[in-house]
Amino acid sequence: MNTRQKKKLALFNKFSKNLAFVRNYPGVSIQSKDDNYSSADSEYLCPLSLKLFNQEGLNDIYTDHLTLEHSPPNSLKGHVVALTAKDSNSKGGHLLDHKLRTFVEVREFTMGVTPMKTKFFFDDTIGIPVEISTKSNPTFHFRPPSMHPGAKKLVEYFSVEGNSINFKVNIPNPKADISLLRVAYLIAFGTLGYSFLLGKSIPQLRDQINSPEKKIVNDIPLFYEGFPDELLGVNIITKPFEIRSLLVVFDLELNEKHRFGVVLPGPDSYGLKAYQEFNKYRKNYINFNARNLSKEVDITNPDHAMKFFSIWQEVFEGKQ
Repeated sequence: MNTRQKKKLALFNKFSKNLAFVRNYPGVSIQSKDDNYSSADSEYLCPLSLKLFNQEGLNDIYTDHLTLEHSPPNSLKGHVVALTAKDSNSKGGHLLDHKLRTFVEVREFTMGVTPMKTKFFFDDTIGIPVEISTKSNPTFHFRPPSMHPGAKKLVEYFSVEGNSINFKVNIPNPKADISLLRVAYLIAFGTLGYSFLLGKSIPQLRDQINSPEKKIVNDIPLFYEGFPDELLGVNIITKPFEIRSLLVVFDLELNEKHRFGVVLPGPDSYGLKAYQEFNKYRKNYINFNARNLSKEVDITNPDHAMKFFSIWQEVFEGKQ
């Protein structure tokens, strides 16, 4: 068994135990997509597709099998947090991961950190590889292989006195809200286990992640930078009461580290109403208190099966 297979098996065992703990909790029902699962001791429910797998699902000889899920993506220095079904990961995951990387690339370009690779089109026909830098004044670095005819023609054009050229550069503007939501959702699942999936608004989040082309969840509250290390991971926003929710803080790293915070709805019926309240603060500074759960919840402990819910109730009990 190689290192990757060992890691997959360890995650399968960890989460299958947690699934059994949550299932055994009084009054709790965790259901698979087809609502027809067996009562085997070792089963893994994909947090995105809700497809149920036994240990055989770790075998990649099957078209749809369990794969290691990096969140954030591996290309942005993320780490493995869970397993997901290959089919659901392939359909939307790769697209959202690509958008997120492009988002970070553009962010670093506009900050003057790294150049952006693109193509310069001369005479509307000849494409020449180019890097654009904004570290000081905008600078174009033409790096064609072996001075191909297009680059040679461009040099000859500029060597004639009086010649000028007009150009337009289109910088991509990728929307990364769903990509960031996906990262936060998977980190929350990796930290809180299957109790996280019991939240009243979680089905809407999952539908949004699985169908990024649709508008299902509006105005996801996102924060850029400004969070201390103590808030890395999953937090409960405890005050103000009207924005009670979860806050997932994580880093994305390409050439520099970028810290983001994504708000997820809490487990009770208030859920997505918190998003509406956040919108009222959009143009103002938000001062809130948060409690980090990452070291409080141990999903391998049967006594912690529903600890997330009990902490939530403890924090907000008696408040209206």
